[in-house]
Amino acid sequence: MFFYILGAKIEKNNYFCNPITKHLYIIILKMVKLSTVQWGFIGCGEVTEKKSGPAFPLVEHSKVVAVMSRDLNKAESYAKRNGIEKYYSDAQALIEDPEVNAVYIATPPSSHAEYAIMAMRAGKPAYVEKPLAVSYEECFQVNRISKLLDVPCFVAYYRRYLPYFQKVKTSLSADVLAEFFLYRCDLSLLHVSSTTTPRIFLGDSNQT
Repeated sequence: MFFYILGAKIEKNNYFCNPITKHLYIIILKMVKLSTVQWGFIGCGEVTEKKSGPAFPLVEHSKVVAVMSRDLNKAESYAKRNGIEKYYSDAQALIEDPEVNAVYIATPPSSHAEYAIMAMRAGKPAYVEKPLAVSYEECFQVNRISKLLDVPCFVAYYRRYLPYFQKVKTSLSADVLAEFFLYRCDLSLLHVSSTTTPRIFLGDSNQT
């Protein structure tokens, strides 16, 4: 079984966090019959610190019980800051922790497939940050293992549930917009120095 879970914006106590949502937990609960999803985080970087990680304890039936970083001091610091009891410097040790029943993988993409397969081989659902892997072959292997072992693998595709994507979807469904022949979206980040005034380019590249 191979799943792409599309997240949504959630609100609780005036705190907004969009990448991880109730959709994920409902599906995991149905698939593996867990009363509570007890997460083990592989990766203690900015993604788990600021983007996705804060959402996990906000959702019902979800709890973070362990974290892992190759730097044990970093894992310990993260755990203490976030009230997490266990921390590891070895991914296999975290996966084998009997309290961990699902694994969130937020490492550089080169290790996504490896950790996802490790988790699934231990019988634990894997939730992988984008991208799933760095090649078609690795994606195929993750998919194959998921089907073979009957353990779900989820990918953190959440943007389709953000308000502006939902607005576009609604407009398309209602035929508010003209027929599309081609849609292209380029996302980029312009890095500027502290002395540079950012400029927005609209239409022709000569316009500023």
